[in-house]
Amino acid sequence: MSKCQFAEIELEGIVLLTTDIADTSSYKCEAKVKQRDSNEITIADAVDYRADKTAKITAITPSSGTTAGGTVIIIKGTNFFATKENTKVTIDGIDCPVSAVSTA
Repeated sequence: MSKCQFAEIELEGIVLLTTDIADTSSYKCEAKVKQRDSNEITIADAVDYRADKTAKITAITPSSGTTAGGTVIIIKGTNFFATKENTKVTIDGIDCPVSAVSTA
């Protein structure tokens, strides 16, 4: 019989905060994990949300493109990664190549 081991689990998702927090405050969130055919496990304070470290999109141009693809878009905002290797963009679940990143 073989065993499976996880060295790291990466969680992705969208969190909707129903609590108003200041731009520089911290908010601890719980994480819930459920494996197939098992009980749900809740881990209190597993995620520390920091508003001042969260990426924020302020503009996307252009607002539309052709269905053939290939439209170059510019995403402006704050707190993005400084290198294109660490930046991932998806539109409707499709990966978009990142050609450049600027901190200016």
